[in-house]
This record gives sequence, structure tokens and C-alpha cells, in this order.
Amino acid sequence: MVHAPRIIPYHSNELKIQVENSELMMHGTAVEAAGCLLRGVLTLRLAEAIKVKSIVLKFVGTMKVAWADATGPHQRYHKDERTVFQHEWVFLAPQKKTAILGQGTYQWSFELPVPGDLPDSIQNAGLGEVSYKLKAIADRPSLVPNLTDKVRIQITRCLLPSATEFVQSLSISDGWASKLTYEVDIPSKMYGEGDKIPVSFKLTPIASDLKVRAVTCSLKEYTSVTVAPYTKTDGRIVSYMQDSDFPCEGPVWTQTEVIEVPRGFARIHCDTENDMMRIRHKLKFIIKLVNADGHISELRAAIPIMVSAISQDHEMNSLPAYEDAWRTLPYNPDAVAFLTGSYSPASSSNHSDSGEYNPTETDLMQVPSYNTAANMNDSSPYSWSLPSYDFAMVAA
Repeated sequence: MVHAPRIIPYHSNELKIQVENSELMMHGTAVEAAGCLLRGVLTLRLAEAIKVKSIVLKFVGTMKVAWADATGPHQRYHKDERTVFQHEWVFLAPQKKTAILGQGTYQWSFELPVPGDLPDSIQNAGLGEVSYKLKAIADRPSLVPNLTDKVRIQITRCLLPSATEFVQSLSISDGWASKLTYEVDIPSKMYGEGDKIPVSFKLTPIASDLKVRAVTCSLKEYTSVTVAPYTKTDGRIVSYMQDSDFPCEGPVWTQTEVIEVPRGFARIHCDTENDMMRIRHKLKFIIKLVNADGHISELRAAIPIMVSAISQDHEMNSLPAYEDAWRTLPYNPDAVAFLTGSYSPASSSNHSDSGEYNPTETDLMQVPSYNTAANMNDSSPYSWSLPSYDFAMVAA
């Protein structure tokens, strides 16, 4: 959707992309997700009149992988790259004669329904990436530098609340002949960034004079890339803990260890799969045992888990919070700025001389945050606030 530009006097010179949210969250798998809306404003601020050939904004998603099989003269290099999505807005179409834009600020709002089946963003410098970018270009005449701006958009994904199979507890148990039996439990299969995973150990010794020297837990990430018919898989440890004081008293030894899922796109990726890349995670355990003769034995086990952008029970998997209700409404730059607390009187033509924001008829459809509604002057000619829950119950 392209809207007519709004011209506002300003003393600067830049082309700027402003988006409502640079991280788009898809709810559900590629088959289930309905998609989401990318929206924002392209702003061109000019300190003086300039000539411009065209003004365009592009949204492009690319997926690429590359790796080398070996080193030396027998090295084989595999590489593939493709465009997974692209869209273009033309705010000033190319013409035979260049357009002259006067001093001031020009703004174009834009919005785009992003399909729910797009692959998640991935940044793996060693193997490949899936990236999405907005790029704006104000094309100038020859020998004059263009005005440009870029914004990276992250696409992440979480499962629907109906995916209950991922919130059930997991347990593995086995025995080591003549030494001990063990049981390892975790409360769920899926975890979000920053979650702490409690890992419960239950060891039943069989051999006498058997002691636990240390218990280690590690969260390992496996990335597989494919350029048909070749595939390469790399693994890295993204989180690690060790307990050297595991209790070894009584007929049954129990202890709960905690390992944390790291935060940040550079430290961990979420589980995902597309035509060229696949990412999975495993919790791996090592129990180091000291035998009666002093010999060290190791017992190893692993549990596959899923890492999501958010926890299954996170509030983002439920209805939006009251203060976030405005995010689901049609984009309006002034109303969004006002409701998020970043509204500046100098930046809008909908502002009266008295310093009060005067919403238009369209603006009245915008739902304010709870804090904004509570702090507004009761004498305002417009009532944006919704009643409190208690007040609504009394009124009913």
C-alpha cells in the first residue's frame, strides 16, 4: 500500500527507513502460519532542493550456503544461493526528466503481508545464512551519490499452543551392567532463549565403592547444509555446566542440575528446516564414575530438544497484552508514535496550536496503551481510554 507523501519542513539530509517492528514472529509451522505484516515509513529529509531520478524501496530475502569439503589440492567447494522472496515499492517512478524535490521532509508509509511459509532467519558465518533486508534508494543523476538506507529484518517462529506434544516431560533410563542404573528427566521438550532447563538425575549404584567424580551437561547445536547431492553437518556447544560435587550417599543418588539456553542470534539459533539448511539441538550428559580400583569410567547419554524463539508458555503464544493491542491495527505513523510515547508535536500536521494531539476520524479507531489511556487528560474532547476491568464489571 502506497500513500501520498507528507511534506514537513526539516533541517537535515537523509533517507531513513523506520519499521514498526524489525523482528517478525511467525506463529506455527510453515504450513500452519498465516504470516504477519511488515509496515513502516520511508522518510526523505532534504536540507535543500535536489534532483532525483527515482525513489524505490525493496524487501528481499536470500538464502545461501557455502563450504569446502577438504583442504589442499583435492578441495571441493560447494555453494548455492537463491532469492526466497522479493517485493518492491515505487514511490517516485523513473521518468525522462529528473524530478526536483524542494527542501523539507517527505514521508511514504508502506506495508506488506509477509507469507507464513518463509524460512526463518539464520546467521551462520561458517556455513550459510537466511537473511531479509529492506533497502531504500533515492537514485540521483550521474556523478551524484545516491541516498540509501538498509534495515535488516529478522523472521523467527514459535509453535502454536496446540502443539502440546512439545510440552510433555521426557525421560531416559538404562543400566550399566554391574555398575549402576540411571534415569534422566527434563520437564519439556521445547525451550525458549534464556530458559533454564532443570535436568534431574537419579542414579542407583550396583557396584560397591562406586563414586561420581563429575556430571556434565551440554547443549549442542547441529547445523546441516545441503547442495544436492552433498550435505555437511557441523556441531557446536552453545551452553555447558559441570557439577563436581554430585551427592553419593544412600542407596539412591539424586540431584537436579540446571543448564541455561543462551540468548542472542549470534549465540544460538532456533530449530528450523528449509530446502538448504537444518538446525537441531541435543542435551548431552556425561557421568564420570570412579571405580573401586581408581579407574575412571564415563556414561554418556543424550536427549533431543527443540529451541524456539519463545517458550511454549510465554505470553506471546497467547492473546496480546492490553498495552500491545495497537500492534494489530492498521498502520498510522502519528497514532503509533503517540501511543508508544515517541510522538513529537513538530512531526505531525495533526497537531493543534495548543500542543494537544487532535486525532482524525481514522485515529479514533486506534486503541491506546493502558498507561497512555490512564495518563490522558480527562478534559480531552476525545475519549481514547477503555474502561478498567473492575469498572466494566460494575457497569454490567
